[in-house]
Amino acid sequence: MSHDLAEIYPPFGLRICCGEMVLRGITDADIVPLAEVARRGVHDKPHEESPLTPDWTQVPPERLTIDLAQWTWGHRSRFSPDDWILALLVEHRGRIMGVQEGKGFTFRENGLVTTGSWLGMEFQGRGLGTLMRQTFYTFLLDHLGARTVASEAFIDNPASIRVSEKTGMRRVGGTRKVRGLHSQQDQYVFAVDAPGLVRPQ
Repeated sequence: MSHDLAEIYPPFGLRICCGEMVLRGITDADIVPLAEVARRGVHDKPHEESPLTPDWTQVPPERLTIDLAQWTWGHRSRFSPDDWILALLVEHRGRIMGVQEGKGFTFRENGLVTTGSWLGMEFQGRGLGTLMRQTFYTFLLDHLGARTVASEAFIDNPASIRVSEKTGMRRVGGTRKVRGLHSQQDQYVFAVDAPGLVRPQ
């Protein structure tokens, strides 16, 4: 009996569309062009002010594609209804922009998805980051059965904080995460449920 790959790894068959934006499962053919977007730049901050934790962009350029491939393949091997990482490629008008990710650990028990995302710098500042998060959160809350969607942002990252607020997220706590090589920095924790979500227009 033959199987479609989407039966083995469901994200291969997933396409979430909102206007000219598409979120879909990352295939092997996407890895190199996605790494090229990251290589052109995800942020312009010095290492100790990076918005990423950890800052996976701070590796030699030749290593970036290898790391991205291993990260992508690792998600596939550990995907189950109870514990999963759903990493989706984000396209706008056919151009690869970045990644939107959600983690549903003990998902059927607690209904919580923690999320993160990145966009190439060439796509930032145009409202696309807000749209991709609204689109993804709508899928999680309205279609996948999530009860709560959460996200984190360093307290000195106003752009990420504004995007969270635009989706209807509210600050529910804080944490500290390693940033750069040695330091730790405070982060805000945001969350939203279905009634509070600001959906795409």
